[in-house]
Amino acid sequence: MLILPPGHWQEVTRPRQRRPRDRWLIGLALGLLAAVAVVLTISVFSAGPTSRDGCVDVTAATATGAFELKQCGAQARALCARPTQAGPPTRAFVQTIVSECRKAGLPVGP
Repeated sequence: MLILPPGHWQEVTRPRQRRPRDRWLIGLALGLLAAVAVVLTISVFSAGPTSRDGCVDVTAATATGAFELKQCGAQARALCARPTQAGPPTRAFVQTIVSECRKAGLPVGP
């Protein structure tokens, strides 16, 4: 049988008093949580550049990093006419160019 010291029940059931340091840490944690929520919200709802209205925007992973290609007007039409001659000659990159050309409403060559 466990014998508890006198006043133990009152000590355990009494609401804990928060010290200034405790309040500061709680505020800091809530502030960081709010900052993370804002960053995630902005990143989810902000859209990057897309292919449309005769402009093509393509990004592809390569062995040394990323290859980014943004063209509009005559340059975009020339790119879409010969998608195999732009950037890294991989099948996935050519398929991405073809897809983005179609999104931009441009005719795609062979």
